[in-house]
Amino acid sequence: MTSLKINNLSVTQNKEILIKDINANFKGGDIIALVGDNGSGKTTFLKILAGLIHTKNRVLINNCPIEDISFHKRSQLITLLLQDSYNQTYCSAESRISHGLIPTLGFNFFIDDHVKSTIRST
Repeated sequence: MTSLKINNLSVTQNKEILIKDINANFKGGDIIALVGDNGSGKTTFLKILAGLIHTKNRVLINNCPIEDISFHKRSQLITLLLQDSYNQTYCSAESRISHGLIPTLGFNFFIDDHVKSTIRST
């Protein structure tokens, strides 16, 4: 089971502290709510947890620093689906969710009954 650990994470943007000294442990299957005002750093925090913003040795997946995990392997362990994708307005919710299956199923899969079942079960 995948684990995600955050060690003393702090983020400053435009001289404003968005995140200060966060320590947390999550395990696969956990459901976590991230709540805050607009511009408070929620998306930045999620991008950090997905490894899109580097924070040297602050985020660990299975006790390994996220920046030491290959992009391909990381994509099999953690997926980030942002609410806004301006260049993909044609996508349905099902299609958008299926993008997270690319690391497992490859780029050339179709949304058939098996894929729909996988999406519904996750």
